[in-house]
Amino acid sequence: MSGSKTSKSQETDKKGDKIDIDRIEPALRIEIIKRIELNAEFDSFLELRDAIDRYQKENSVQLIVKDSKLLKAESTRKIMPKVYHLVNQSLMYHSIIYCCKCHGELKQKPNTRIKNAGQKRLNCPMYIRFKLTPDLQKLTLFDMYETHNHSKDTNTIQMTPRQQVYKISKMKRKRTTNDNDGNNDREDEKQRENTVSQEDETKKEVLPEKLPRRSARMKARFDNDDLIKEEEYISDCKVTFEKELQHSHLSDSPLDSETSDSDEEEIRKHRQLLPFPIRLIGSAIKSSPELLMSTKQLIEIQKSNLLLEKQKLILETKHLELANAKLELEVRILRKNLAVELASSSNTRDRTIYLQS
Repeated sequence: MSGSKTSKSQETDKKGDKIDIDRIEPALRIEIIKRIELNAEFDSFLELRDAIDRYQKENSVQLIVKDSKLLKAESTRKIMPKVYHLVNQSLMYHSIIYCCKCHGELKQKPNTRIKNAGQKRLNCPMYIRFKLTPDLQKLTLFDMYETHNHSKDTNTIQMTPRQQVYKISKMKRKRTTNDNDGNNDREDEKQRENTVSQEDETKKEVLPEKLPRRSARMKARFDNDDLIKEEEYISDCKVTFEKELQHSHLSDSPLDSETSDSDEEEIRKHRQLLPFPIRLIGSAIKSSPELLMSTKQLIEIQKSNLLLEKQKLILETKHLELANAKLELEVRILRKNLAVELASSSNTRDRTIYLQS
């Protein structure tokens, strides 16, 4: 009996050394993919997915998920509250319905252009339905209809649009068989994280080159205040004034300096008599605070005048409304008087009978 047991778990090679079959890496073992048939059972969602992929390749068909119900959803916990903890969580879904990509009809509004889509809805009746087994540990194929109402071409099936993504598409398809495989996966993840971090750093290095252009555009949009305009105007005036001083030494006419000084003196003397504040040109480089105060006062006066005009208009409209109301009352009184006169005249008719001779 002992010899028979050892023969099952161990074998000898040509040299006579013993080999343990159980220690062989499971990656070398061939995984058997189940077929899509009626009453077929699947232990996990990944197993079902592999079977669907094989079915699509063999039959040159592209399937999409028409309806699916997750196990983690709250609705499933309400449906089976007492049995939820017994369900195999690796199934991920408790019911799935696959159908052809040409299922249903293309809804389109009248008088609208048809989109240049690669695939149209042809109301294909093909479907495959899965549900939980009574023991809540597997998914079974309990209903299917494989006939299509359109032709299938093995050449064009690869050019069709991408499949509808599962709700659990973020799930990584990893089958950790040994501890070594798990360590290899961790190393791969670290390498991917390093590559992603390097890409982020390169993006950050590229970004500062674009920042000054954006900041310049933003300043051009939002730096329209009066103070900034005044500073620019003052700087331009300074430059022009310095140029004039340089050329004044070369010029022979003595009127340039005299006229500028006289203008300044006249403006200083008669500044209060000016009807509105003016922006001086030439020798007047800086705008004095008196000018700024006068401009503010003038703006306030203009605002008060506008308010007064608005109030006058409101009063005039009210006066007109009262006049209209008076006229309407007079018209009503006249109508009443006419009605009374007509009624009195009808009552006082001559009712005497005259005899003819």
